[in-house]
Amino acid sequence: MQNRFSESCVLHFCPPHSNWCSFPGMYPTIAGLMVKNTPYKDTADIKTKLFPKLTPAMQEIFLKYDKNLIALKPAPEFVEDIWNNGLYR
Repeated sequence: MQNRFSESCVLHFCPPHSNWCSFPGMYPTIAGLMVKNTPYKDTADIKTKLFPKLTPAMQEIFLKYDKNLIALKPAPEFVEDIWNNGLYR
């Protein structure tokens, strides 16, 4: 049995390749734009910031999965992870 979290992507803590694989067409282009424009106040803010940057085809894909996106008030440690996520190669 799946829960809502396993079918969702929390934008402030969503590694690039992990949860995005559940949403065909979102990774890498749309997901990359979403991550570059964080933080978001709520899910409506995602649409406001992101839609002007998407092509009509990308908007269609985004709308297909927007109900699966979660935007929470970012904690300072997640905002810091935008620049340094601690993963070193």
